[in-house]
Amino acid sequence: MNALKRAALVAALGMVSACNQGLLGYPGIFDKSGGSCTYPQANGYVACEDFLGSDFNSDVGHSVCVNVNLGTWSQDSCPTAGSLGTCSVEPSGTAEAQTALYTFYASADPDSGVTANALNAETACGRLGGSFAAAH
Repeated sequence: MNALKRAALVAALGMVSACNQGLLGYPGIFDKSGGSCTYPQANGYVACEDFLGSDFNSDVGHSVCVNVNLGTWSQDSCPTAGSLGTCSVEPSGTAEAQTALYTFYASADPDSGVTANALNAETACGRLGGSFAAAH
């Protein structure tokens, strides 16, 4: 393949990926999860994190989940059925590279008996620096 054909192919592939609209309408960054991590119950809810940014692949996500956060790893995305809502987090200065989508589920706290609601999930999302969307 000559240099001109190679340049045309690279340009065409760049345009295809730029047009791709993933989850939530963000171009290309939410096409699939690099896996997910379900964290232990706390404060009346359970959180599940989808590793979406380009810094995450299944090996990195698995390591962060199990070794750092002591969560339960899954190759699949977090389920949305029965959730309180989702929280999209893009850490400052990382562009989309470390984007995560948290899904919150109500769960009775064994110590206090409190079960979280969407407002509790939204508050937790705010502490993460994210944008909350309540479940419908």
